[in-house]
Amino acid sequence: MATRKVSVERYVEQVRDGSHYKGYVKIADTKLNYELVFGVPIARLDSMEPAKDENEIRRLFHLTVKRNSANIELTKEEYGFFFSMTVELAVEFYNDPQTRDINEGFVGMAIRGEGPMAGFIKASISKTSSGSYNFPPELCEMLSAPKFGCALA
Repeated sequence: MATRKVSVERYVEQVRDGSHYKGYVKIADTKLNYELVFGVPIARLDSMEPAKDENEIRRLFHLTVKRNSANIELTKEEYGFFFSMTVELAVEFYNDPQTRDINEGFVGMAIRGEGPMAGFIKASISKTSSGSYNFPPELCEMLSAPKFGCALA
């Protein structure tokens, strides 16, 4: 089987600036939800020593992937794939100058539930990214497993 071009839509929504995000990864026609909690705020990641092993990476990046509201237990390879799809997007979103500006001032207060409008306004910010990726046969097979349900193999 050759490499396959697959459409992927990624969505990230800020729950708590710099440390907690949620969203989905839509692979072809299958939508998988995720929740991502950073063990260390994004702003401090660059000043840290690199993680030494998989367990340390999983402690720093608490990633939960769900299909139909059921948590999916991720193997090392599966975690690596979803890490690249979600963590990179969340960090990019966090570092976007527009995101930084929004989190300051009135809108930022509304997002955090602070200020004079707390209780009257609920606000959130998010980003959607779409594109096509070349998936190798092994990845297509992995994502076609029943726990993910993508029809790629």
